[in-house]
Amino acid sequence: MRERVNLGKSAPALYQAVVELDRLASEAAAQAGIATGFTHLLRLRASQLNRCAFCVRLHARDALASQESGDRIAVLPAWR
Repeated sequence: MRERVNLGKSAPALYQAVVELDRLASEAAAQAGIATGFTHLLRLRASQLNRCAFCVRLHARDALASQESGDRIAVLPAWR
């Protein structure tokens, strides 16, 4: 089993760039009228495709906290 890399510790400048990109993407989505819950679904789907278990858990929790339904989360793997 491979050890998980903690980007914040191993490459803090890169981690901060990722945080800033996420902030800009959230801002652009809000300006476009995309619901916050849906943006969490988008992040969740990307994490599923990237096979990042940590991020899948994080974004699933965020989606639920944003009032996304368990049904929408459950069918997310079928998205193309």
